[in-house]
Amino acid sequence: ASYIQSEVFDAEVGKNYELYRELVVGDTIQAWGVYNDITTSKFSVNIMGANNEYLLHVDFRPWNNVVVLNNLVIGQGWKTEIRPAFHNSKFTSGATFKVCVKVMDDGYHIYFNDEELSEKFPHRIAPSRANSVKLAGGSNGFEWRPTKDSGRAQRREEERLR
Repeated sequence: ASYIQSEVFDAEVGKNYELYRELVVGDTIQAWGVYNDITTSKFSVNIMGANNEYLLHVDFRPWNNVVVLNNLVIGQGWKTEIRPAFHNSKFTSGATFKVCVKVMDDGYHIYFNDEELSEKFPHRIAPSRANSVKLAGGSNGFEWRPTKDSGRAQRREEERLR
């Protein structure tokens, strides 16, 4: 699953996990999964906006040795892809891996097992428009694991103190 700093939640494919406040610079979304083998279909971590707009689509395609970074604007479709170098040898069969997305001033920085991808993704849509995180895809034994949202626990505490 996935989220921001310290609240952990179970992950379900295709379910939108609500963010409790706007994403801001410094927020981190982390997701853990278990990779099976080269037959695993593509899988993604997505930062979503209203009406299923994709602010960030981090799409792993192991059979094709690529990660596709993109966004989807409602009424305009998918925008230009960014394809950082990524070889499927980074995956280990049956091992848990971590995907981390850090919201920074200059865009989203994406990490795989704490190693930053060779390219970042610009803020084509303001991070403040994010309202959820969605995990998608996987097959042949692939699964998403419980995930963390660094801002989720902090936001709940802020709400409690109001």
